[in-house]
Amino acid sequence: LTRNIPRCISFAVATADVEKYKHVQKFIDNQDGHQYGELLMSGETVKVCSTSSVNIPESVSLYMMERAVIIMSSTFGAVIVPYSQLTDISYCDGNSPSAVMILLLTYKPSLIQYLPKHIVSADRMLVLAFDPKSSAYKHLYAKVLPSLKASQTKLKSLDNLPQLLQSVHDGLQKQYDVHVHTVVAPIGGTRSVKVSQGLFPELFGFFGHLSVSSGHGDIPLPATEVRRLTRQSGTQSATVTVEDDRNRLAITIIAGTFGSHKDTLAMALVKNTDHWVVIEQPLNQSLSFDTQYYHKELTACVNAWKQWKTQQESEEFEDDGRMRVLIITPHFTDIAQFVQLICQHPEYSVSHSMRIGSVIACVDPINSFMFHKRTIPKLLEQLTPGFVNNVLFIGVFDTKCNEFVEMQKLVRSVNEEAAFFVANTGEINRATDIETFLSETAFTQDQMVKTRLQTSPGWMMGKYQYTNPGSAFNSVCLKFKQPVEHNKFVARIKGMKSALKPGICDNNIFYVEGGLTFSDNPSKQFDIQYISLTGKFSETADTSHTSPNSELLFIGCNVQEDKMKEWLRSCTKPKPEKKKLKVKETLTKHELKNIHSKHHLDPLPEGYFYNGSQYVSLFGDRSSTHPNMDAFIDVYLKEENASILIHNANVDSQPYVDVFD
Repeated sequence: LTRNIPRCISFAVATADVEKYKHVQKFIDNQDGHQYGELLMSGETVKVCSTSSVNIPESVSLYMMERAVIIMSSTFGAVIVPYSQLTDISYCDGNSPSAVMILLLTYKPSLIQYLPKHIVSADRMLVLAFDPKSSAYKHLYAKVLPSLKASQTKLKSLDNLPQLLQSVHDGLQKQYDVHVHTVVAPIGGTRSVKVSQGLFPELFGFFGHLSVSSGHGDIPLPATEVRRLTRQSGTQSATVTVEDDRNRLAITIIAGTFGSHKDTLAMALVKNTDHWVVIEQPLNQSLSFDTQYYHKELTACVNAWKQWKTQQESEEFEDDGRMRVLIITPHFTDIAQFVQLICQHPEYSVSHSMRIGSVIACVDPINSFMFHKRTIPKLLEQLTPGFVNNVLFIGVFDTKCNEFVEMQKLVRSVNEEAAFFVANTGEINRATDIETFLSETAFTQDQMVKTRLQTSPGWMMGKYQYTNPGSAFNSVCLKFKQPVEHNKFVARIKGMKSALKPGICDNNIFYVEGGLTFSDNPSKQFDIQYISLTGKFSETADTSHTSPNSELLFIGCNVQEDKMKEWLRSCTKPKPEKKKLKVKETLTKHELKNIHSKHHLDPLPEGYFYNGSQYVSLFGDRSSTHPNMDAFIDVYLKEENASILIHNANVDSQPYVDVFD
């Protein structure tokens, strides 16, 4: 790859070199060339190089006379090569008008001191390359070669170039071919690749090496995968085949973030066989996976599978179906880390008794971006190339909608190899789709293995580096026993969408799921799911649930358990509160006004009369308040406090049961 990078460049910076360049240029411009004969080629562009390992072809201006060659370069200045200093002149045109023509000048040792150091070689050979159909090429055949043949100069025609020059000629020929075929094409795309190939003849050979060796760092490459990685396309596949597929338990993995309807897809796949084991973490652990939990479940599955297989063999019964395992990943899971977890099972007998058949990632385009085109945490990590075979877009009712088109482009930029499928609600009915999802060999295909080793080096040895979903995101799982008010709960949960704040803000709730009972039907459990970004709310009766406990999972930004408990309490019948006894100072203006309105015409004490608007005393004092207002207030307080005491007694006699009790 670095062959075309110059190891050495000569610059004519000395005063003598600069003066020489100017003198030669003046010499050429004035055509004062009688000592070297007639000018046959004037400043045509050619490439000059040598067989030196530090030299690469570079463009120069070439002037050819009857008895000398003058090379003018913007870097190393002017070089005059008289024919008297040459021992041999030969050329090779490949017997084709479309081949790059090579003119070889073999010079005497005495000329070395006048040549730039980087074009001096041990064989004292100077190489001039002429592109076909160029002006230099035409002048060479029209004037220079006939002149050389007519003179006493020994001119040789070579059928083949020396071995040292063959690779140089191949590179020059490839550059010319690329230029001819791409000159009419716009820059970019295929043209850029072809131009690069012309500039770097060994480019694609280097890419083959780079694709295998780069990215591994100090992580060793498994010897069993070396041939698979270095194999060229079109060669025989070395995919590991199993003599009898029944010797391994097939595992299908379904990945997806919250709200991706991966559970719906799982139920759709389970319907297509009688021997499914579904593994999914408990609701309160759905944010990140528990390694011990999955290892324990997989061990149990493998043991059950072996027993089931032994029983069938002993009964000599051929079953049409296959026992399979389906694993639903937690919401914020790096799929590469999860696959590594399965393959690195601590028990050898378990890890070598199971194989991953395929990995499916579920994506809801409407529920993929939070704010400002920021994707949900771990969404792209669940699409890692080499680990995901299929991507199922769910919730797509119009394939031309902007969200779907944009998400499709994003997913394709992350994973170029995955197959795309579309389903409205996660239900799949086509037999071909089901067959693809249930494939037992898709995950172990050569290209998948190559991509895994190149993009995630070290994963087979448990050295895959993964990142957390972010400290801002967390989940809170609430467990309770009491039913909630249906109308209040639905209204409060649907209000979460409008309550979302832009950015990563505290208590932004993006997803709620779980099971609970409602006060209007406490004997029936309901599974609920709410996606804040889309506003989708689902409520399904769960006839299989027999536990009296209810459970809700909240996922969002810095979700606080105390606030979620208060939120849930607000969805239940509120706790009756005791009332405080009233005193004169706590009476409102409205209450005082009502008291006065009720008694403003009551009998007045002696010495007062009412003129229709004010109360007037015999001494002339006027007031808008009845003189006995304090007595009226005392009567009112006595009556109200008696009612409050009765209310408080009723509250005490009927103890309130909190939703979490």
